Amino acid sequence: MQQVITVATPEAQATSNPSDFHDEIAGHHKRLRQLLAALEEVIETRAHDRESPLLATTMLALLTDLEHELPLHFEAEERGGYFSDVLRVAPEMGRRLDKLKEEHADFTERSRRLLEYAHGAREGTRRWGEIEQLFNHLAEKLVAHERMENDLIQKLFMLDTGAPG
Repeated sequence: MQQVITVATPEAQATSNPSDFHDEIAGHHKRLRQLLAALEEVIETRAHDRESPLLATTMLALLTDLEHELPLHFEAEERGGYFSDVLRVAPEMGRRLDKLKEEHADFTERSRRLLEYAHGAREGTRRWGEIEQLFNHLAEKLVAHERMENDLIQKLFMLDTGAPG
């Protein structure tokens, strides 16, 4: 019997302590990685057992968690300490941040549409193959997006701002 995996997602809260904020973002990243890995595991298992209602239900639950987690994660990144620090230290990176914010909205919308499509495909195994392809595309883009954000933050730390220290 397959185990249903869901990942709890606490609501985002404003933090004024940089260490708390870093921990919050790290927690979001960890939950996203867990969700993506769990979804990939279900997809791999479904490749061998296409007709399993439990696997379809598990996939829907995980896609629901992803659709809920993404906006919380993106809101946490945008509200302060992450994007605002980049702008404060390197305002010339504003356009890159705007592009990343646009991608946040796009990922949120793609995740919502993917979940809607999955609900509509509950009974048809042919459509699940399409859902798996859509998820794989979303996951690849999301991983690349997160890598770009991490690169941006690393560049920020390497900038010589002329500040003492």
